[in-house]
Amino acid sequence: MDDDGDLDAFVSNSDQANKVWINDGSGNFINSGQSLGSSQSRYVRLGDVDDDGDLDALVTNRLQANRVWTNDGSGNFTDSGQSLGSSWSHGVELGDVDDDGDLDAFVTNYGQGNKVWINEGRSDVGDITLNQAEAGDYTLTYDGANTFSLSRDGGTAVDYVLTTDPASTGSSETATFNLDGNDINIELKQGYAQIDGNDFTFNVQNTTTYNANVLSVDDARSAITAIDHAIDEVNQERSYIGSEQNKLQFTMSNLSNNIQNTEASRSSLEDADFAAEAANLAKNQILAQSATAMLAQASAISQNILRLLS
Repeated sequence: MDDDGDLDAFVSNSDQANKVWINDGSGNFINSGQSLGSSQSRYVRLGDVDDDGDLDALVTNRLQANRVWTNDGSGNFTDSGQSLGSSWSHGVELGDVDDDGDLDAFVTNYGQGNKVWINEGRSDVGDITLNQAEAGDYTLTYDGANTFSLSRDGGTAVDYVLTTDPASTGSSETATFNLDGNDINIELKQGYAQIDGNDFTFNVQNTTTYNANVLSVDDARSAITAIDHAIDEVNQERSYIGSEQNKLQFTMSNLSNNIQNTEASRSSLEDADFAAEAANLAKNQILAQSATAMLAQASAISQNILRLLS
């Protein structure tokens, strides 16, 4: 749930708030400190209901409405404000029941019919394509009619006027904003109107392309600064990749140990104990030889008696 490569836990409770337990990577769980909901929760199902790449939670409750908790990508959950149903719910299953690409919910209830909740999807904007965009916080606003405005860090906004109506045509339209001399393409989908009154924001970091030269002292200094900045970015990415590689190596080592232990256990179960089997063989041979000797002795005694009588 916190996107660190290991499995965490979202626990629903009936006498206290729901809890999120974070895995430290070694199977040890730490309380995240979040208290989600009040009480009387019955079941939880995790899934990416808002299509942002992380696991959200739909929690069924007793004597209160079911809740959808959205994940910010770091394992921190926020109440989406939705109240699904009004009474006693049991289980829930997520799946794309209307074949529109997002997760819907089938909820089983007590004392009333089961319910299917359809996900409207995240249809405000789609892909955002940046071409050498300046770093900063970008805000996309909509006037409620046909004009979108894009600004960076609260500066001057650039407008884009729709040429079609994606809500009625069913096809998306790509808006191109030329901000600071760089093109930013934003795909507007069918439900773009829901942006009205709610700004859409996103952040851009370190995407500027540097044209370095050493024609002057100032240019050389700027070039060195740019190169140092690029090296820092590369080192950060290497550090991230190295941490992921270490996790994979740890997992591989753990799996290898498990394989070796399993093979050793199977070998001990399947292989015979040579010393014990050799002792059993010797014992059986002695018993067989003793029986043969006793039979021979008994036969000799009867023959001796016959000779005396004759």
